[in-house]
Amino acid sequence: MDDLVTDETTTFLVHRTYAGDAAETTAALTEELPALAASGYQVVGQSWEPGRRSWWWWLLAVLLMPFVVGIALLVYFLLNPPPGRLAVSLTWTGFPDTPEPGSLLQPGAVAQVLGKVQASSGSEVRDELAAQLEALQEYLAALAADSRATLGGDASAAGRLRRCLAGDATTQLTADEPHELPGSGLDSVVDRDQLALLAAGTTWAATSSAEAQGMLSTLAHQLAPLAAVQAALAPGVPPVQMQMMMAGGGLGLPVLGGGGLPGLGIPGLGTGGLGGGLPTGGIGGLTGLGPRPRPFLPFPIDWFLPKPRPVWPFPFPPGDWDHKPIFVPPFLYDTDKICAQLAVFFMFTIQKTSTKYRITSISPEATCAGGTIRLRGTGFGPGGVVLFPSIHGPGAHLPANPITWTDTEITVIVPGDAASGEIRLQIIEKTLAVCRILLTVFRLGTGIAFTGGQSRVFSITVNGEPPPSCLPPDTDVSIEWVTTVAASHAVSIAITTPGRPPTLVNRMAVGADSVIYRTPNVSTPTTLTVTVIVSGGCHSAAPARTETFAVSVPAKLSVRGIEVTQGVQHFQLASPVPPSVVTVAGKDTIVRVYVGCDRNGFAQDQLEVMGSLRIENGPTLMPVGVTGTTTAKRWTSINRNLIGDTLNFRIPAAWCVGTQRLFVNVWGTDEGGTHHAYGDVFWSWEVQPALKVRYVRIRDGRPGSATPGQIPSDAQARAIVTQAFDQLPSPPLDIAPAWLTEWNTSQDWLDAEDGQQNLLNHVNDQHNCTLWESVWPWSDPCPANDGAKWVGVYFEPTGGGKAKRDGNTCVVGLNPLHAGHELAHTLGLKHVLTGDGDTVPKGPYDTLPINGFIIDTPVDPTALVTLPVPTFDLMSYARSRWISPHNWDRLRGII
Repeated sequence: MDDLVTDETTTFLVHRTYAGDAAETTAALTEELPALAASGYQVVGQSWEPGRRSWWWWLLAVLLMPFVVGIALLVYFLLNPPPGRLAVSLTWTGFPDTPEPGSLLQPGAVAQVLGKVQASSGSEVRDELAAQLEALQEYLAALAADSRATLGGDASAAGRLRRCLAGDATTQLTADEPHELPGSGLDSVVDRDQLALLAAGTTWAATSSAEAQGMLSTLAHQLAPLAAVQAALAPGVPPVQMQMMMAGGGLGLPVLGGGGLPGLGIPGLGTGGLGGGLPTGGIGGLTGLGPRPRPFLPFPIDWFLPKPRPVWPFPFPPGDWDHKPIFVPPFLYDTDKICAQLAVFFMFTIQKTSTKYRITSISPEATCAGGTIRLRGTGFGPGGVVLFPSIHGPGAHLPANPITWTDTEITVIVPGDAASGEIRLQIIEKTLAVCRILLTVFRLGTGIAFTGGQSRVFSITVNGEPPPSCLPPDTDVSIEWVTTVAASHAVSIAITTPGRPPTLVNRMAVGADSVIYRTPNVSTPTTLTVTVIVSGGCHSAAPARTETFAVSVPAKLSVRGIEVTQGVQHFQLASPVPPSVVTVAGKDTIVRVYVGCDRNGFAQDQLEVMGSLRIENGPTLMPVGVTGTTTAKRWTSINRNLIGDTLNFRIPAAWCVGTQRLFVNVWGTDEGGTHHAYGDVFWSWEVQPALKVRYVRIRDGRPGSATPGQIPSDAQARAIVTQAFDQLPSPPLDIAPAWLTEWNTSQDWLDAEDGQQNLLNHVNDQHNCTLWESVWPWSDPCPANDGAKWVGVYFEPTGGGKAKRDGNTCVVGLNPLHAGHELAHTLGLKHVLTGDGDTVPKGPYDTLPINGFIIDTPVDPTALVTLPVPTFDLMSYARSRWISPHNWDRLRGII
């Protein structure tokens, strides 16, 4: 069916369709009628249309007659007619209990103001003002009538409201437009029921959220002249001031503006009240209304909601409606916001126009818990509760039920947790429901000072920050405190810092107060202690509070560099040149994190830090080393040669594959709290074949040896060979005992020439097939080529060793550095001649850049230590040696 088409003179009309036979559809309508009536809908017409099956179904049955299925279809069609449709037209009757439109001004208000104007300014001014007021009344009466009609479902009235209240809502009130005098209200001028009617009708007539805001703002501005009427009625207004209020633009409809009605505090909506006014001041503070059921609306607003739709409050889903109503403000999908705006406007109207209470006296003024006080004043109403200030906070109130309550006098017992401060009243002015939101509106008024109860120091802050906060040295700071309020109570403040005499300050208990204090000029952390004591109130001892603050400069941490190394790496802090030494997959990798600290010279720009290293899609690692921490310092003071100047992490070999993203998180805590610094780096590992190495354990059979029969254990031999791989660009993944697991020797391995050479020849003879063995195999079996490098390990802690250069066999003592040196010989590297060392190696020599000197700082990844300066290439006999970047790259190509 097509959507219903109407004009602005029609009321809300929708259609509802029920499918089924006549009995089913009638029963469905009968079941829903009570819910429809309760929602404001009335049935205005209905029609029944029997079901008809399309002609092509009959044609299909005839075509299939030669088959059994055609006969079955024909029988089914004859016995089961299609469902019919019951179409029901419904109209919405509007909101119930809407007040009748009438005059917005209270009876007699106009006559009073005209009389005062004539007495002060003469009949000519009075007649002009009377004409303006009459025009304003007629205009507002027309708005009220259209508001009532809009709430009753009249779309044409809604259109008139939109046209009357259209305008630029951003225009602001100017200084020479009428303003409300301080302390005056509209209670003697405005009929609050009519004002609420205007607000509700205006909101309901809008077709968008922005239009609703603009219309309400325009309405509020058009009501601004009523503030001048109320001001003119105030007693004691001199004729000159009255003339000024009535002069200029008069009381005609003012230029549209966005100033809104003046704001005021509403209990339960936050201390800020309505801020800049209503409606343009917003509705901040309404979050306290809490969850509530979906408000009643005269049409199914869920047409405008995205799916999945929420639970619909009506007994049928909105998708079953045949026609959408014509007059549906599309912004009403945000019904909570609109209802909140209506609620605020109603509360504003009630509070602004109701009687205000005023407490004029209290006796006795200083009463402790359990005592009775008497409050006198006006506007107390029929009943309520007394709100005492509480010891639980400067903004907390303690409700107390009165002993007696009249409109002018209250007696009440002081509760146990009452504090000195201002006593207020909580008087319910009215309870109303807006969109099914139950609102309690409290009467506004003026409280009175109470000097009894207990005293408290609620808080102590410095520069607005509570402890633990960090104060800069040698700086003026504001020390603030908040206490209970009592004119007869005194506050004593003592401020102490080490090495200084205390500073004493005496003040009155005015609640929030402060004093300026200069912090000490120190270069290391110290403390500032503040003690606040309140004298007076119901105490045997004066309440006191002490807080301690740090005088320090908080650290600013930064990750200045991330070095990834397997022993040696080209790296410079704050250098744009990227590291260039390739790391090899499958080998443990060390990550050094350089952490900078800036404290503007305070505490030597240092802070103890720790951190973590997270591998993307991998584990999170903690630092390795003795303490797992480092001292962050100014980055120019970081010494790369000291392993303790960096946070150090070990990435296990299993995660050293491909390209990984490494995330660094560093943190440290000082007097100002915990500080963090972050960094990250992408790093790649190159795949290199695993060098095949087999070890032979050599037993000591030397004549006259002090350790006859001594032989390295399998674990010792394996460890020496494994650590030797720290010098080689190859993963230590193919290390095992040789087929010749042990070898007995009588050769003196301490003899670097003949003894070691003979031992090497013997092990090499076992490893390789000599020419003699290949010719005469029965004399000595010829071993098969196992494709491995053999390392003979003898028990000599000082190390030493010998190798077949370009061969496959070497012998070494218990020194992994020497083992790496000899294995490098088997891979073809020659000695490097340097001037550092007690022994000069034999030639031939390899020529290296800078004679083998390593500019960068090597790191022993197993021992996690840095090597001293100077360090030379592994193939030298220098006192400190490690594989140089040059020979590392050469071995990558060889292996």
